[in-house]
Amino acid sequence: MRRYPVTTPESVPAPVSKRIILAALDAEVRDGAVTEPLRDYLTRLVTALWEEGEGFSGKRPLGGSGWQWGVYAALVRANLVTGTLGEDGDDIDLEVDQVRRADRIVCAALAWCLRRGGRDTL
Repeated sequence: MRRYPVTTPESVPAPVSKRIILAALDAEVRDGAVTEPLRDYLTRLVTALWEEGEGFSGKRPLGGSGWQWGVYAALVRANLVTGTLGEDGDDIDLEVDQVRRADRIVCAALAWCLRRGGRDTL
């Protein structure tokens, strides 16, 4: 039998606004030599997941480790998450609450793309 955590009002994340979702989807993610909007990065990520199936590497999904931090850096550069970027623009320092915020934004952006059926976003 599965046990689920008890949800309290404090544990339910605040919804992410459409404005923030759309800004996040336009945030530029740097992945090696590739710089692309988050919407395109998510497309490549989900496509790799589907195509590779059981062979998909969560540690190195698109070839490099630490891939989530590139997304976090993009959200910091877009002023959607508060953090400190290094001189190269990719080294990043985030507080735990900002990592959680970034994760909520990315999940909301992905859900937005999927709900829209690919129109204008994915």
